[in-house]
Amino acid sequence: MPAPIRSNAPVTDSHPSPTGASTRGPTGTFFLVLAVSMSMIQYAFMLGFLNVGIVQIQGELKAGIEFTSWLFLGGQMFSVLISLVAGRLGDSYGRKRVLVILYSLSVIGSLLALIAGGPWLLLIALTLQGAALATPSLASAIIQQQVAPKHVPVAIGWQYGSQSIGSLTGALLGGFLLVNLPFQTVFAIPAALAAAGLILTLVFAKKDENLTRQPLDWKSSSLLTIGFFTFILALSEVNVWGVSSLSFVGCIALSIAAFIGFVVSSRRSANPLIPLAVLKSRSVWMSLLLVTLFSVATIFDYYMLPYFLANPAESGRGFGWTSDAIGVVVAFTGIFAVLGAPLSGVVTRLIGSGKSMAIGFGIAAASQLVMGWVPFPAEFIYVIQAAAGLGAGWAFASVMNAVVEGATINVPALLATIVSLSVVMQTVGNSVGIATTAAIVSGSTRPDGVLPPSTFIILFSIAAVFYGAGLVVALLVRRARATSGELLPESEVDAPVIKL
Repeated sequence: MPAPIRSNAPVTDSHPSPTGASTRGPTGTFFLVLAVSMSMIQYAFMLGFLNVGIVQIQGELKAGIEFTSWLFLGGQMFSVLISLVAGRLGDSYGRKRVLVILYSLSVIGSLLALIAGGPWLLLIALTLQGAALATPSLASAIIQQQVAPKHVPVAIGWQYGSQSIGSLTGALLGGFLLVNLPFQTVFAIPAALAAAGLILTLVFAKKDENLTRQPLDWKSSSLLTIGFFTFILALSEVNVWGVSSLSFVGCIALSIAAFIGFVVSSRRSANPLIPLAVLKSRSVWMSLLLVTLFSVATIFDYYMLPYFLANPAESGRGFGWTSDAIGVVVAFTGIFAVLGAPLSGVVTRLIGSGKSMAIGFGIAAASQLVMGWVPFPAEFIYVIQAAAGLGAGWAFASVMNAVVEGATINVPALLATIVSLSVVMQTVGNSVGIATTAAIVSGSTRPDGVLPPSTFIILFSIAAVFYGAGLVVALLVRRARATSGELLPESEVDAPVIKL
């Protein structure tokens, strides 16, 4: 391989445009971002609807809670199986092409859910819709490639903020429709959204240029996928299986063996799924660490909010609110998360992704400290949750901007692959947060169903710690040197040019 070309010119743009990138006007940019983001809006709508209607669905299907939990977990696990491979195939053979395939799977899954009369067909349908969770990496790569560089941070912000739009709409509209319609009918909306996204992508996303067309190393790809799949499965089921169970220990052992096998296979492969040198790059692994920290923190945050609001006021922490009042607060929080995402893009463009991330993490951490430690009147919850939603939406969009930026500068040919790895790390973080939170809540709940004040102090403080850790890491992020498509040696990749 020829020696990497080292550029001595200062890097002035957070998202340098790759060769062949096209620019668009505001209207074209809007429709492109809408097209590639529709899959996440669709899937988030479905999850929001399921959160509201899961009790009714469970009753109509005559299924137990162990089964219905897989209505949420099935799509997540399916996405883990396909995300990394989809990202790499997109980088090699066309991101638009692979995105269209994933959209098609989402449409099929939505249509199957529309006619599902039994639990197993519904599970298969919702699992197929997990294909939507594999699309953000391809969507981010298409945005970076086909949007003018100065608009990329805001476009990425809107892309990831769209998830909150879907969740809000699903919870509010889905809950309303469930009153008078069979639950299967509501799945017509995700089907329509996925179909619209498919059509818009075919119309507004341009054909990829300068593709590597490198064959996929199925051995290293399979090993890394198995490693993540078994690790996330173990975390998801640990509270059911138990830490000492054969199932949990076996999954963890298989996961470790698969990760070791991936490293060995990648060293021997001429074309591994992800070159190990890329994973060693500081700008890459720091971004992946930030995704994980955020994902753990936000689960503690959002998981505990309904418990806090429903907990009786006489217990010392909580207001004893009913589900409708809780829904209003959750929706209010989501609105500010939607606003925080594109706002972070504007700030990222002005001061860089590192400082922008620090602002988002700082706001979110402060809100969690107040939730855990400061007694406040019920009316003040809206102020705190406005900050929590704004900080979380801001931090997440800034982190994903940093992931896209780091991959674009270091390995533009593997942009979708690196972003897909960040999506998998988000799932890992979510699984850690859910398992830990569920264990603490289960262990501290009193016989009358009330949670003591100490539980909220502990869990909101943990969220603040993870957000705070994200703030510290964000301030340490440095921008790597840009190259002419070649991966720099480690000493060069880590050499800071501009402090974000």
